[in-house]
This record gives sequence, C-alpha cells and structure tokens, in this order.
Amino acid sequence: MSSPKGLTPFRKIFPAGHTLLHEGEAGTSFYILERGTLEVLAQGKRINSITVADEIEFVGEVAALLATPRTATVIAKTEISVLYFEAGNFEKIIAAAPSLGMKLARSLAKKLSALQTPGKQAA
Repeated sequence: MSSPKGLTPFRKIFPAGHTLLHEGEAGTSFYILERGTLEVLAQGKRINSITVADEIEFVGEVAALLATPRTATVIAKTEISVLYFEAGNFEKIIAAAPSLGMKLARSLAKKLSALQTPGKQAA
C-alpha cells in the first residue's frame, strides 16, 4: 500500500499469539492488516476472526475515531503484517488518500450492519 503524502505508517510484523489490542485500553492508534489472521475477543469470548481478503482490513479504527476505550482484544492467530497509524492522522490520511477513506467507510458500514443483523458479529 502506498502511503499518503507525509504520512508514512510504521510497518510492524508480529508473531502468532501477539496481542495487538487490549479491551479497555485507550484508542490512540489503528492498524491496517496487510497479511495474516486475527482473532477478536470481547469479555474473554471469541466473537470474530479477521483475515485479509480482497479489501484491506482496518483494526482498532472505531476506538481511534471516537477516542474511546477499545471494545475488544485482538490477538494474532498467525504471523501478521500491519501498518500502524496514530489516531490523530485520520483526517490527513483521508484528505491525502480519498480512496482509503472510502474503504474505511465501507469497513465501518459492514461492522454496523453486522451489529444490526441477528446472527452476525462485528469485528
């Protein structure tokens, strides 16, 4: 993924078993999952699994956008590669890369739809 002007993310690689986000911690950053599979747990129970498919996957964006505590713990099921961004860069990223903003909007819409549909679970 190319970086928006002046907003070079940090690429990080973590091993399987690494906890990427902790439920209850401050949402001061977000990630884009480039490779691998994540497990999402809320209140200690597995609620979802995230794997990169055709679309990029955002992780931790809701808490980062709203400046609220994380609502889930996210653990790497496999080795993962992520791009790390500070929450304060959201507006700059969207201004510099509108297509990324649209992908973020789609991601949020899918999560909202999953919450409103019985039997589906949001990431």
